[in-house]
Amino acid sequence: MVNWKQDMVLGVILLGLSIGFYASGLTYNDSSTLFPSYLSRLLMILGGCLAISAYRKREPAQKLVSWQFARGPILVVLLTAGFILILPYIGFIPSAFLLSSAIFLSLG
Repeated sequence: MVNWKQDMVLGVILLGLSIGFYASGLTYNDSSTLFPSYLSRLLMILGGCLAISAYRKREPAQKLVSWQFARGPILVVLLTAGFILILPYIGFIPSAFLLSSAIFLSLG
């Protein structure tokens, strides 16, 4: 199963970055814009192709919403907040050890 949402986001990001690079490359002299303009055009084409192919591979919407995918990021954010809170009391090395141990144990 291809994760088409990540491919779509990456394609749109690449397309946006290439448009930005192309626009910023227009401020250079005429002789020095040739190579960056070719690269940014190539990146525009590749980003567009990636976004189009991801759009074609999308799956029908699922009715059941699962929050299991958010478990890892939420745990990391909460553990990092706990790290920041206990850092002044026990010091950097013990709190960094506790943070890394808790992340490894919780995420597997």
